[in-house]
Amino acid sequence: MQSFLRKVFSIAALVCVVAVEANTVTPTLVYRSQGFHGDRQRNVGEVGHINLYDMESWYGTLDMSVGYMRSFRSDDIARCLFGCDLQCNDCCDRTILVQGSQVASRDPKAWLADYMYLNCEYDGSFCLDPVIQNVVVDLDFYLGLDEWVNGMYFRIYGPINWSKWDAQLCATDPSTVLTNSCSTGYFTPSGDEVLLDSMTDYFCGKSPASIDGITFQGLRFGKLSNCSRTRTGFADLRAELGYNFLQDENYHLSVGMHVAAPTGNRRRAEYVMDPVVGNGNHWELGGTIQGHYTFWRNEDESKHVGLYVDAVLSHMFKTSEQRTFDLKDKDNSRYMLASKFTKTITNSLAGRNTAGTNTAGSTAATAQFGNVYAPVANLTTTDVNVSIGIQADIVAMLNFTSGAFSFDLGYNYWGRSCEDISCPVVCDPCNKDNLYLSANKDVWALKGDARMFGFAGAADVATGLTADAPQALSATQSKANIYGGTNATVVDTTLTNVALQNGGVDNAQFAIAGTDAVRLIHTPLSEGGFNLDTNQIKTSIQPVFLNSGDIALQETKGQSHKVFAHLSYTMDRDNWIPYLGIGGSGEFGQNDNDCCDSDCDTTPTCSNCLKCSLSQWSVWVKGGVSFN
Repeated sequence: MQSFLRKVFSIAALVCVVAVEANTVTPTLVYRSQGFHGDRQRNVGEVGHINLYDMESWYGTLDMSVGYMRSFRSDDIARCLFGCDLQCNDCCDRTILVQGSQVASRDPKAWLADYMYLNCEYDGSFCLDPVIQNVVVDLDFYLGLDEWVNGMYFRIYGPINWSKWDAQLCATDPSTVLTNSCSTGYFTPSGDEVLLDSMTDYFCGKSPASIDGITFQGLRFGKLSNCSRTRTGFADLRAELGYNFLQDENYHLSVGMHVAAPTGNRRRAEYVMDPVVGNGNHWELGGTIQGHYTFWRNEDESKHVGLYVDAVLSHMFKTSEQRTFDLKDKDNSRYMLASKFTKTITNSLAGRNTAGTNTAGSTAATAQFGNVYAPVANLTTTDVNVSIGIQADIVAMLNFTSGAFSFDLGYNYWGRSCEDISCPVVCDPCNKDNLYLSANKDVWALKGDARMFGFAGAADVATGLTADAPQALSATQSKANIYGGTNATVVDTTLTNVALQNGGVDNAQFAIAGTDAVRLIHTPLSEGGFNLDTNQIKTSIQPVFLNSGDIALQETKGQSHKVFAHLSYTMDRDNWIPYLGIGGSGEFGQNDNDCCDSDCDTTPTCSNCLKCSLSQWSVWVKGGVSFN
């Protein structure tokens, strides 16, 4: 028994260790559909209008509500996207530091500015205050089918929705515009590239102009706009067919079938804060359970109090949508920089374990830099298939009716299980650089802070290589992260200057080129470099490439708790009964990544499925007319 328990605890510990090393952010926000709020849509203001007892003919109600919803707890939205990279000194700041590789005493949590085509001396930050707003017009029709079957009913409903998502991005750039590039050989052979001045330019998709035959791809996915984005549509069309199998004047219990047709939009990955109307274009199928019990009435029955329960559980079927992902164990790596490689080797590029020019013991490079840079988000964005096992919307409500007035007070639980994201069968044809394409195998690698060019320390007549001629290297840094490359962190006492000599690249060997194996040095002779072992640069022999297996298909789940209240007034007009009311709610989403409740240097949960939910308040006006 003790042996068994030891094994169980060992496995549990291993799971937690794995989770701590796993990703803790999601590049895609998956929130509750605007068309799946049981309090506002199916319950408030409807006591005495639906699920009527002892009816012998058709009866029903047609109602409409107009509501406004606005998110709060902006920290939760920002942390879902960026985790604990957000500075949390006072638990209300949503700022991410961005600093270049040449900034002295860099903050350990600062993103590397070099990845964003910013100057290597750039020292700035950006902050977010995300807000999501919705205006909904709920349309609802309930029809009692007692003319056919006593206790049976049909319902169809859904909202017209206007949605506005705003990241409220604010970049704080250095007060002095930096005009210098990083250095010769870091990005380009000449070092004459004109880098971006502002972080906002990067997040909007801008990039430096091509130079020296080098192409800089702009950010195509995961953009952060400093302007709001809006969308209008019909969220979800939902229908129910139910039967009150247990019914009396003071109670009822029913079951039914629930189906939702996707009438909203699919998720796209171009922008982080891109509005989604509806449930993300899923078909849904499930069931309903409803019931009530009136536990008090006064003598003339003009007043009564009852408890009402309404639950909908549904399965969300597989649908295709476009998503951006991070690399495994590298939060926010979508904003890192990748280098494209070619298998065509120029000037016999090779590496050797010891500095010098001897060809003995050297190994030829199998790939070298192919003159293209791209944000990692451009490579990890693809169409995936997404399904959700179960989603629940449960309402428990107390109703007090006094004459024509009716007051509802209740609680609404919403939750959905973890997404099931499957790898794409066919990749997004619009994203030709996607890592899932077989054509991109052994093509892309992380740049980190590697220098991508060396310079011939001497001429090589046989190859036609002149002294100072630039040579593309095969340098990669697979262990780089969003905070920096490995040249800045590796310790190598055998090198004079680790950063300049590429001491932190993968499988580092001293670079040589040409048939005579001339040294490749880190700085051109014309700029003060020397054809010496102490100036010889290293390259990767061989490079470590990115592939589809490096992508973290981050899955999320959701859960929220809502309290609501509604006051309505009913006017008796014989067979046609108008009613009108007003209400409001406060919904509190549950989230895993909360820097305020945990050490920012640790992962706050052992779960591999990130809980990410929206907190929002809402107000509405609801009116309708019943008939019998």
